[in-house]
Amino acid sequence: MTLDALSVVKSLPDFQETITGVVPQFGGKCFDITLNNAESALRLAEAGFDYGDLRKPLRLFGPKYIHVSIFVSVEFPDDELLKLLKDHGQLKSDALRRLYFTEEGFRHIERGIRVAEFVSITKDLPQKVVTQGLEIFFKYSGQPTTCYRCHSTEHVVKECPKQRRVRPSTSRTTDETRGDSPAEQSAGTSMETQESSAEEQNSATSESSFDSTASQETPRPTFAEITATPELFSEDPLEC
Repeated sequence: MTLDALSVVKSLPDFQETITGVVPQFGGKCFDITLNNAESALRLAEAGFDYGDLRKPLRLFGPKYIHVSIFVSVEFPDDELLKLLKDHGQLKSDALRRLYFTEEGFRHIERGIRVAEFVSITKDLPQKVVTQGLEIFFKYSGQPTTCYRCHSTEHVVKECPKQRRVRPSTSRTTDETRGDSPAEQSAGTSMETQESSAEEQNSATSESSFDSTASQETPRPTFAEITATPELFSEDPLEC
C-alpha cells in the first residue's frame, strides 16, 4: 500500500483541524506530523492511525532541537565556543557533547567533533570561523552556503565584493637599505671612482716597476738550456 502525506491527513479526520504539517521522512517510510497544541499531539499518539487493515501506533516526539556539529581542535575551550554559539540563537543547554572513536582500544581518543543543541537559530552559523589562529567549522541541517571571507549567505568567497587585503611589500630598495641621500650617493660614487682610478694607477706603477726589475735580472736558463750547456756540469763524475 502506497502512503503519502495527504493520505495520512485523510486517515485522521478527528485531527485535521489541529494538524499543521505532515512531512515524509526516510523516503516515505515514516511521517512527521505536527499539531498546533500539545494536547492534540498526545491524543493522536494514543489513538494511532489506520494503515489499511492495520492500526499503526504513533510515537510522541518532544520539542525538536537543531543539532550543530562543531569541528574544532580538542584543546579549544568550551567557554569560548559557547560565546560564539550564543550569538546565533538559543541553546538547549551549555553542555557540549564530545565525540570519541568507537573502536575498542581507541574510545578515549576524541575525534575533534562537538555537538551543540539549539532550541532555535536566529542567525545562521557560518560554515567556517577563524579565531585565535584556529579554524572552526560548523555544520547543521538547513545551513546556507556562506562566504568564508565576510560570512555572508548571499554569495560565495569567489564572488565576495570585499577584496582580499594585500599586505605591503617588505622589500627595500638598495638606496633605502643604505639610507643615503642622492647627494651622498653621488659623492660616494665619485669617491669610489677616484679610489678605483688610484688603485688602477698604483697597480700599473707596481707592474711597470716589477717589469723593469725583472728585465735587469739575469734570465734563468730553462731545462733545455741547462742540458745544452756543458760548462754547468763537471768533467769529472766524482766531483758531482
